[in-house]
Amino acid sequence: MNYEKIKDKILSWPFKEAEKILQKINHKTPEKGYVLFETGYGPSGLPHIGTFGEVTRTVMVMNAFKIINPNIPLRLFVYSDDMDGLRKVPDNVPNPESLKDKIGMPLTSISDPFGEFESYAHFMNNKLKTFLDAFGFDYEFQSSTEHYKSGKYNDMMHKVIVNCDKILDVMRPSLQSERKATYHPMLPIYNGRFIFDGVLSCDSLNNTITFKDEKGETQTISVLNGNVKLQWKIDWAMRWGALGVDYEMHGKDLTPTTILSTQICKILGFEPPILYVYEMFTDEHGQKISKSKGNGVSVDEWLEFGTLESIALFMYDHPERSKKLYFGSIPDNVDKYLKYAKELKPIDENSSDDELIVHYNNPAFHTPLQKRFVSENFQIDFSLILNLASICNPENSQILSDYISRYQKSLTQDEQSIIDELVEKALNYYNKFIKPNKKFPLMDEESRKKLSVLKDSIAELCQDNQPKSESDLQQCIFDTAKKVGYEKNTMRDWFKFLYSNLFGQDSGPKFGSFINIYGWRNFVDLIDERMS
Repeated sequence: MNYEKIKDKILSWPFKEAEKILQKINHKTPEKGYVLFETGYGPSGLPHIGTFGEVTRTVMVMNAFKIINPNIPLRLFVYSDDMDGLRKVPDNVPNPESLKDKIGMPLTSISDPFGEFESYAHFMNNKLKTFLDAFGFDYEFQSSTEHYKSGKYNDMMHKVIVNCDKILDVMRPSLQSERKATYHPMLPIYNGRFIFDGVLSCDSLNNTITFKDEKGETQTISVLNGNVKLQWKIDWAMRWGALGVDYEMHGKDLTPTTILSTQICKILGFEPPILYVYEMFTDEHGQKISKSKGNGVSVDEWLEFGTLESIALFMYDHPERSKKLYFGSIPDNVDKYLKYAKELKPIDENSSDDELIVHYNNPAFHTPLQKRFVSENFQIDFSLILNLASICNPENSQILSDYISRYQKSLTQDEQSIIDELVEKALNYYNKFIKPNKKFPLMDEESRKKLSVLKDSIAELCQDNQPKSESDLQQCIFDTAKKVGYEKNTMRDWFKFLYSNLFGQDSGPKFGSFINIYGWRNFVDLIDERMS
């Protein structure tokens, strides 16, 4: 493939990001032998959907880079800032009272309240690794504590002391007046706790720091081997230089921080990485997602009702925009993935430029996790199964599967596995969100007349018992609308009438496909039942 020939027509954002990295490294392998991607994690709490999104999006860029230049090695570091101090007691741990006296201690120095690992941070790190491993991510875990204590950052700590005044000049304008007087780039750890105030001086010749301890006594310790940690904005900049990070993503809320960290990285003598800013999630009302409010959706909750591909697609779709993350967004993303998957054609060394362009611009190509393909003849989607469930009110998934098996023939292994999963998750979604909220309007005489005309029209079309196409059935619905007085500009009202009276909800399926899968006789019986 001559990528240079087609790159201007590949518009997907992961390729655009990969191009930036390639320009940064001058199209050749960096001295360290690889391109380094990094994602950060704060182990004060459990990994969440934001963690998943950042890793998933980073892998999307890595996969695009492999297409552009498969000869340059890539590595992904998932970095845990586990030497950070405990700032507040989480509300989701057992015996939270036991942590109150641990405020200000490094997370790796606090015992695990769950009693499973050697420290609080080790417990959270294990949760992170288990979380990422479950999705098959290929990454290398990195521990802040290990790097500090092993001496990996010793040279950088010396650079920070030498450039302390320059760093303070960068930081002071961002600090509130009372903080300016006490702020220092370094945080000594003494008697197991961080000293946040009281630094008196640093000695770059001996790599030491002098400060007042909690009793007001003067102490001097080495800044090397994990005795001291950097304030996190400086820590982030130092890490970029020490590890040689080439690419990292961050939320829009951290933009002021990256401006400072970028300046500090350059002061320390390093070129900062390419940074990608993604927007934050909101709930369905446009409010910021908050764990305390409980207005978000976790990865586990999403996967109870939607596929893995659908959540990956949600992460792919316009990361630069604020997006609503709520349970109602799941069905649409499941069906969007199926639509894109139908359009994703296999490619090989003989594929034309036009085929490659279409392939790499298809969002389904960029879902980096489980990826299943469907043919153009695959007619099942999540919305259709949800509406089938609304009519059947099934007690188990087998009832839905039986309907679908009579309708969708000759399935591939991928297609069968998708249907099995869709049926299970659609039933979960129906029972949780649709069934409790179904409301049928009172049936009046005018409504009965409209439904009676529809019943007769469907029965007349299908009376020969010959299979009818979805387009024929759909056209019958439109023709009936005209018979009962609806015009082109009021067609939406007709469908709203049908959905509310037949399904007890505001929206529903495309009737052509629904009648085909449900059966026209069953559909006629349904109308009779609703009219009675």
